[in-house]
Amino acid sequence: MQNYSNNLVASSVYRSCEDLGIVLKRIMQEMINDCNYIGATKYHSIGLDTNEHNFADDIFQFEVGLYTIFSQNPTLDIGLALYILKDLAERFYSPAFRSLGLLYLHGEFFQADPQEALEWFKKGIDSGSVECLFELAQMYDQGLGVEVDQDLADEYYQKSAESGDFRGQHFVAQRLVVGQPIKDDARALSWFLKAAESGFSPSQFAVGVFFELGLGTEKDIMEAARWYEKLAQNGVVEAQIRLSLLCLLNPEVPDRQAKAVKWAAVAANSGSSEGQNLLGKIYALGLGVPPDLQKALELFTLAADQGQGLAMLNLIYIFRNGFAGILPDRDLVVKWVMKGLEMGYSPAKYVLGLMYREGTVLEKNVEQADNLLAELGDDEVMEIERLLSYIKMEFISHSPAVGPTYTV
Repeated sequence: MQNYSNNLVASSVYRSCEDLGIVLKRIMQEMINDCNYIGATKYHSIGLDTNEHNFADDIFQFEVGLYTIFSQNPTLDIGLALYILKDLAERFYSPAFRSLGLLYLHGEFFQADPQEALEWFKKGIDSGSVECLFELAQMYDQGLGVEVDQDLADEYYQKSAESGDFRGQHFVAQRLVVGQPIKDDARALSWFLKAAESGFSPSQFAVGVFFELGLGTEKDIMEAARWYEKLAQNGVVEAQIRLSLLCLLNPEVPDRQAKAVKWAAVAANSGSSEGQNLLGKIYALGLGVPPDLQKALELFTLAADQGQGLAMLNLIYIFRNGFAGILPDRDLVVKWVMKGLEMGYSPAKYVLGLMYREGTVLEKNVEQADNLLAELGDDEVMEIERLLSYIKMEFISHSPAVGPTYTV
């Protein structure tokens, strides 16, 4: 694909077409036959801007313009795409402004020009583009080719949100959560709800968290479960895990144990290490299912092999202390502690320090223990101790009746 960065080249390419209508139709036919072309690129409109004159030819021309960028056909080039998009912008087809701004901002097909991007976004705003408000906010927020200016970012995010852009609504809410410009959980929730009602999944998840924890509103477990389940059914793994945990911890949720097992299993079967660890805990402790220690170990191991720290701690606890017929195993304790250490997981460093200090699993080495534990801050140690205490409490309080003795 040839790259062009100036209007002269693009114009000459355009003029070289004997009949633009014939060329556009030819490219559209190629698009139809090209199974690799996916219309939902980041240069496409996200559907907020409306084409007031509603010319079918404009939509058609817009798709053709973007196709020329992504096509692998060597006869198509960025020059034609730029000319088509600029022609559309001159006729106030609003999605073209955002596409042009993003093309110049990211520089994927020619040298990036943030100032040119800025101009296209501003022109888009002047022409009524809702989407360009958000893109301009991002530029000032992240310093994309301009000086970071949080005041301007706030202004454009707010305008974007008020204009109905769910992205702007989500970002305004996020900034209110962290105190940008002020902390206001209630207002944050109101913006998250607006974006969530548009179907924006990150906002839907945030709404679930707000109702679960009672942030900016009364705590409402059932409402939290409703939002999580909506996302879980759409395949959002984080929501499947959160819903499973919510069911385990809250007796008021109807059919909570069955739902907890169901969604943990769905997440685990998708390959999520967090889901595998959660399902492993469910089978280890017999939460809504008969205890199955071998299945639990398989799931913990799958998760730990992916680097899931909590799964490593669960395996370390079981093989260090023994659990419900599973015998302690020094080699497996060392294996998982060392794997956690290799990945920089601080609880593994703490456990290794304890083992050197106690001299139970490893030969006692107080100096090595002190060196390891000294690398951890006081606050970090407190958090790790709280985590390990919680894991111990879970295993002790839910320990199934001891069955056969297992060696692994």
